[in-house]
Formats: sequence, structure tokens, C-alpha cells
Amino acid sequence: MLLGKRFNLLFILTGLVYLLLLPYRSFPFDALLKVIPICILFFAAYSQLSGKLRTLVLLGIGFCGLGDVLLNLSFTDSFTFGLGAFLVGHLFYISSFLKFANKHNFIVKILLIILVLASLVMLALQILPKTGDMLIPVASYMTVIALMGVFAILSWRKTSLQIWGALIFIISDTLIAWGMFLTPVPNQGHWVMLTYYIAQLFIISGMLKLFTERQLNQFL
Repeated sequence: MLLGKRFNLLFILTGLVYLLLLPYRSFPFDALLKVIPICILFFAAYSQLSGKLRTLVLLGIGFCGLGDVLLNLSFTDSFTFGLGAFLVGHLFYISSFLKFANKHNFIVKILLIILVLASLVMLALQILPKTGDMLIPVASYMTVIALMGVFAILSWRKTSLQIWGALIFIISDTLIAWGMFLTPVPNQGHWVMLTYYIAQLFIISGMLKLFTERQLNQFL
């Protein structure tokens, strides 16, 4: 079970509640309800990780949670600040993945990296010309999330959950960018949040499994 039964159940229930209430996004405490599933991941990581890895993962989750709240608030440049918070969160995730980088299945990893980067370059060529004044922050964010995908792939040994999480995160952000700068995406809010929650769940579950594998190997 990804996080453990209690954390899984709480995460799924709170995520579903938010998704069901999405059509009524002006309801009170919208931002708080949105970030509750991320808080559950935070406590799961806190209780099951230790050392510097726990600090890095918690900072990654924490800045993503801050980004969630900022994107829900209505003030000047709230989107830019939210984007910045997520960018910092991804940098901490990258630092976490770096701790597990290895040469296992190296050729396969390189091929996956080439595929991911080629896809993101094609996406950038469509989106960036439409971003206007947002060009620098959007380009910076796309660069960092591409790096997160690369280092997630490099961390693959036995578990691949963190790779799926990073790739699904890229899909979630692509939906946002596509809808904002190109053409509207049907039911965008639901698809963005569903993929976002799944991505975070997989990233944290992958880190927990990587940590557990390392701990076991130390006793072999």
C-alpha cells in the first residue's frame, strides 16, 4: 500500500471531496481544502523518512502546498508567485532524487530522458511564443520540471513510482499551460487536480520505497 492504509484512505477521501466541490470553487476555505491532501502526504513523509532526505522531501511538499494556496488567491501576480513556489518545490524534489541516482538500466534511462526532453521541447515551441510577459517565469519553470523528470528517471532502480509521479506532474502542468496560453481544455480543473494529486502521491510513495530499500540494503 503506497503510504500505509490510514494515509491512503485520508488522502483519497480528502482528494475526492475537493474534486467533487470544484464546480463550487468560490466556497469558503477553498484553498485550505485543496491543500489538505498535500498536508497528508507531508505527515506521511515526516513519519516514515528520516535525516536529510526527510528535510528535502518535506520542503518539496511544503513549497508545493504553498503554491497551491497562492494559485487560489486573487492578488496581483498571484500566478507568478504560485509558479515560483512550485519551482522551488521541484528543486527540492530534484535534490531528493539525486540521492538515489544510479547507473542501473542506464541505456533505458537515457532513451527515456531523450523521449521526455524531446516531448517538452516540442511543447515549449508551441507554448512559449504565446506567453508574452510570462515568458521568463514559464520558461524557467518548464526547465526545472524537465530536470525533475530527468532526475526522477535517474533514481530508478527497483521502484518506478517516482518516475510516474514526475511524468504525471508534467502532464498536469501541461494541461494548465495549454488551457492558459493555447486553447481551453474541457473539464480542465478536474483533470489538472486529479493528475496533480496522483503525481504527488506517486512521488512521495516512490521516495518512501527508495528510502526503505536503502535501509534494507544496509542490513544485508
